[in-house]
Amino acid sequence: MEAGVPNPKGITFTQATKMEMAQLMKQRMREGLFHMPFDRETLDELNVEKYEFTKTGKITFSHPEGTHDDRFWALALAIYATETEPPPPNKPLIKTI
Repeated sequence: MEAGVPNPKGITFTQATKMEMAQLMKQRMREGLFHMPFDRETLDELNVEKYEFTKTGKITFSHPEGTHDDRFWALALAIYATETEPPPPNKPLIKTI
């Protein structure tokens, strides 16, 4: 369906792209470049997302049982989509998300 967006590009959610998106979202928040209206449920989702390093050095993301992370990834994807050039791969992840 035509939404007025020229040449839309899909993103496959892989460990690498999730890491890039989460890192960029955190960076934009720290820089004060991301603002959103107060919404308790969204803030709760942002605060409970966890990540772990696997034995192979990759990162996996998770959220507590009974919670969701849809808003977390929707915001991360929206911020990522605003970038003209995504961050380079293999950039170190900031430890707290």
